[in-house]
Amino acid sequence: MMNNSILNKLKGIALFCCVTFIAACGSQDQAPKPGEYGQILFQQAVLSSEEIQQLLTESQSDTNAINTKNFAVDYTATSSQNPYRAVLLVKGRAMTSGEVSVKFQIDNYNAAIQQTSSNLMQMDAGVDQVERLETLDAGQDFTFVMDGAPFSVNAVNDPNSMTSQLSLLESRNVEFQSIELQIWQGKGSQYGVIRYLWFIGLVLLIVWVYRVIVEKKADQVEDFLNRRKRK
Repeated sequence: MMNNSILNKLKGIALFCCVTFIAACGSQDQAPKPGEYGQILFQQAVLSSEEIQQLLTESQSDTNAINTKNFAVDYTATSSQNPYRAVLLVKGRAMTSGEVSVKFQIDNYNAAIQQTSSNLMQMDAGVDQVERLETLDAGQDFTFVMDGAPFSVNAVNDPNSMTSQLSLLESRNVEFQSIELQIWQGKGSQYGVIRYLWFIGLVLLIVWVYRVIVEKKADQVEDFLNRRKRK
């Protein structure tokens, strides 16, 4: 009875995690609020229709050359205000029924160091690749919030002249309505979809270990006790 009780509790935890994951992956995310991805909306910029079209054109290009015209946000960051985080707020609609997918890359770097130093070890932040895949009906609206990993700037370079550069890597069955790049400052409570996946995977692994190992051992012990009773 105790084994069944533990197993039921583990199943309940796994179910809760799956429901949480599904909610996190819904097609209508809520716009970021203070305290979720950071304490302060430090910088934000909404792409114009022309800039969105430029991202689309570049993502469909066969060339691999770096295009310096990619959309970027410049800002000044200081180490005393660490950490920072780039967040994308993407709105649009599905063109046809089926899978809708978007994948962006956000390059966060110290623009001054990139321009004046060959020592790449001095580069702050890094590269975030964020993506979403949903199955939607034709004409269905969606709101995707995609966050990169929190990053910190180097105190040695204070004040840091930072740039967050946005590129569209791929998109399918999407009609974009708006794309907003936000930079949040301070610690937040939200974690990306990949972190949900890792957590759910860990819980499911625990359930699997229990079923395969613990229940098997319990059956062996029960068989042993039954044999002793027959004797």
